[in-house]
Amino acid sequence: MNSVNKTLLTVIIPIYNVENYLTRCLDSLDINLNNQVQYILVNDGSTDRSGLICQKWNNIYNNVLFIDKENGGLSSARNAGLKNVQSRWVYFVDSDDFVTNGFISNLLNMLKKLGDDELLTLPVMKNMDGSIKILQDGSGYVGIDDFICDLINGKRQFGVWSYVFNTALLNNKNIIFENGKLFEDQYFVPNYLKFVSKIQKISSNNLGFYEYCVRKNSISHSTINRKKIFDKLNAELYRDNFLEQLATESKTKQRIRQNKITVLFRAYIDCLKISDYKDASECKSQVINLLQYGQLGSLTLKHLVKIILMFLPNKLLIELSKLSR
Repeated sequence: MNSVNKTLLTVIIPIYNVENYLTRCLDSLDINLNNQVQYILVNDGSTDRSGLICQKWNNIYNNVLFIDKENGGLSSARNAGLKNVQSRWVYFVDSDDFVTNGFISNLLNMLKKLGDDELLTLPVMKNMDGSIKILQDGSGYVGIDDFICDLINGKRQFGVWSYVFNTALLNNKNIIFENGKLFEDQYFVPNYLKFVSKIQKISSNNLGFYEYCVRKNSISHSTINRKKIFDKLNAELYRDNFLEQLATESKTKQRIRQNKITVLFRAYIDCLKISDYKDASECKSQVINLLQYGQLGSLTLKHLVKIILMFLPNKLLIELSKLSR
């Protein structure tokens, strides 16, 4: 691809068995911008027509690079794309999602004015079976503690499609995705955050939305099992421990520690749902340790209710947990 060295932005799209969604995604990405944006399509061993669709777009546009690899998972596909980035900035788009009209063109204009150590957080809209919900929007600069609290409280997303990353920083700090793990964004984003000096929220009025589409058979919404429970728990505890180190205010650290109780309690309930009483007991013990030694400060009513529920008999808890299914 002759135009790569002139590009400011690379968009990486990992692809696996999404033939029904891929064209919609690619159509939304302003690929006809030619040398202003590089697009890397990583086909991660699809068994449907996704690879053929990628090849078609590769044949049409000089700024599309097609990587066809054996199946290795989402992290592996994203990392394969990262190895081929030659632009200043990199952005990730999931192949069953899409962006609203003009999103990439607007983003490109913003990046021309951005410093290497600045982080943009982008507007995100969730689409679940046609039901639309705005997950994040707004504008202006935000401090690290306020941003961490927004992340913990669910007002900002950890999905990498929420951010634009500086390629040199990723390369110099060797920040890549964890292979073989689910919820890989929970590791990637905190590792990048510690090298950021400014965080800027971008308004949908100036950019448009990234539309995050939830499918019933997606990883994050599939039936629970032990691996999923503990991949999620370990990722969230890693994230919270990392954010606690980044936080500068005691109230932020306390909020993070309180959140650890929440994620451990959720894992406890999920273990009970699959009759994994041994691991449920371990999660319970970790919550007790946090209560005794975690310097949690004042607990909210929400956390107190969860803690009280924790000490109810297991059979009653199992019945209560069914209500959340």
